[in-house]
Parts: sequence; structure tokens; C-alpha cells
Amino acid sequence: MLSQLEQQKVLECIAAAEAATSGELRVHLEAQCEKDPIARAIDLFYELGMQATEQRTGVLIYVAYEAKNWPSLVIKESMLV
Repeated sequence: MLSQLEQQKVLECIAAAEAATSGELRVHLEAQCEKDPIARAIDLFYELGMQATEQRTGVLIYVAYEAKNWPSLVIKESMLV
């Protein structure tokens, strides 16, 4: 999946984005998505508690990195209202 260096870079990018905005970001990577990818991303959004951010600014970046039939998704809290 990601090397230690790549993981560190992702964490640094998340920290920089969170420092520059009111958004609370999470990145979720998994090999495959066994269900509808939008439904999976929404399930993960709630499982990770992203709907309960203080300013309702949660953002989930979901990537099923071996799936070849659909793009990565970004789900933000305001999309779920």
C-alpha cells in the first residue's frame, strides 16, 4: 500500500490542510470495495464519526486502490444533510 515515507507525507498534507481551514480530514484506503462505493464511503464517514465534527466540516477521502471501475471519492459533511 503506502511506504512509511508516503504515509508520513499524507499525514503532513492532512495536518497542513487542517491548519489552513476549519475542515477535519480523514483518508481511508482499502484494496477493494465490495459494495457500492458511495454507500461504502458514507458508511465509513459515520463509522469514523465524521458527522460529529464541531463545526460540521468533516471530509473523508476514500480510495479503494485496487478497484479499477470507479474513481476515488471525497465525502464531506454538508453532502449528507
